[in-house]
Amino acid sequence: MGLYQIDEKTCLLFDPGSTKLRPGIEAALQEAGLTPVGVVCTHMHYDHHETTRYFRDTYGAQTCLPQLEADIVRCEQSLKNHLFNFTMGMVRTIPRLQNLICPVDRVIAFGETAIDFCGVPLGILRTPAMPRTTSASSPRTTSAFAGDALMTEDVLAEAMVPFVFDMADDLATKELLKDQPYDAWIFCHSGVRYGAVRDLAQKNIDHIQNQLAACAALVREPMTYSQFYAAVITTMDLPVGHPARAMHLERYIRPYLEYLIDRGDLALMDLDGAPAVAPQGVEPWELRRWSWACPAGWTPPWPPASFWRRVTPSTATGWTSAWGGERTPRAWRRPWASPFPPGTSAGHWSGR
Repeated sequence: MGLYQIDEKTCLLFDPGSTKLRPGIEAALQEAGLTPVGVVCTHMHYDHHETTRYFRDTYGAQTCLPQLEADIVRCEQSLKNHLFNFTMGMVRTIPRLQNLICPVDRVIAFGETAIDFCGVPLGILRTPAMPRTTSASSPRTTSAFAGDALMTEDVLAEAMVPFVFDMADDLATKELLKDQPYDAWIFCHSGVRYGAVRDLAQKNIDHIQNQLAACAALVREPMTYSQFYAAVITTMDLPVGHPARAMHLERYIRPYLEYLIDRGDLALMDLDGAPAVAPQGVEPWELRRWSWACPAGWTPPWPPASFWRRVTPSTATGWTSAWGGERTPRAWRRPWASPFPPGTSAGHWSGR
């Protein structure tokens, strides 16, 4: 959280955070004799924005969000549109999601570079990732509130898949921040950093690129989006524990997958009608023609389902074709002229 003291009695809050932080914030305000008259949020994630409506309702504070973020928190329907993988019932019943819905008194329009909010002049640093990461500065202090635009080293060490909305824009934003002239930077998750942030920005870029490479390396054969999410969660040992948490993780991981597709690292395909990805360089006919197979040497009765795998000609060596039997999906029961190299023990069936 950030605080800008206007005078002896009033202040602005920046990204006041989640409800669990609220008692500590209110105690600190009371001790300092300050009343929040305005709340500025860089984006609408619950760990930045969940208490915005509370401070508006309790203290009469005005609220200020960038255009896109304001549109998201306008109502239940707009929030559901953003949280595409959550059900409408979840949006209407989960308190943490309900707390995000909030009237916005001052919208930072696209293209604005300076605003006056509650009598305080604020500069708005326009970045490629705007408005997901808004930075605000005061001419009086030459400091910037950077939101989640950058993370300090200690936070990066714990951040397995930092959330971004558009990976390409986020990386471009980090490049832009390298040369910004602010004397002090306020980061939401780890205090204040003084001076240039060039080295820190590069560490953030390197971290993202390393995570992208780790995600791409998991795709050794075609897998559905859901299989990709599960592979990332398992490999990185991300905590789940609740269906809603799993849905949040899906939204965290998806931008990495989308960027790998856009950058050409992975090929987009469908797998039994589900969106899927495959390693680049696999021939298109290999992506379309699959068979179900089990380890070589099995004959009817077929082995348990856990023994089966899907194979392409490039991965079929040492596997026995699943011709007939209950384990073979109907669409794959027609024989196909096998293009396998001589000596392999796999047959091949086409779904066409």
